Amino acid sequence: MLFTTYLANLREGFPDVEKMLQNRGLKEPKVYYVMRNRGNNEVAPTEEMLGLHKKGNWPVYQQQYRERIKSVGAKNWIDRVAEEALWQDVVLVCFEKDHNRCHRTLLAIEIIRKHPEVNYVGELLLSSLARYVR
Repeated sequence: MLFTTYLANLREGFPDVEKMLQNRGLKEPKVYYVMRNRGNNEVAPTEEMLGLHKKGNWPVYQQQYRERIKSVGAKNWIDRVAEEALWQDVVLVCFEKDHNRCHRTLLAIEIIRKHPEVNYVGELLLSSLARYVR
């Protein structure tokens, strides 16, 4: 299964998101920080793109991000993560609080577009995490 969340969920109040997901009885989830310099640069937005986002230019940011994840490196990353999401929980994490205006959601959508067999559960919100705890 594929999930998304933002970094503050892991830092503030829910440092044990991985343990909560494990409590569902599934294998240990894999957490990917889809931010620059966190080992996943292939799918992280560039500094210039983040500048657009900060200025409120969401349509251009969205278009540029979708173009960015068409690269060979990004496609390979997406294929690998999609394969992992078939047998374990995968969580995509970044800084943006609003998942409706975030590249992690665009990335999750691209993963399920290319790999419809992946179950994208959605955003792990502070209010919804409790349902994963037994």
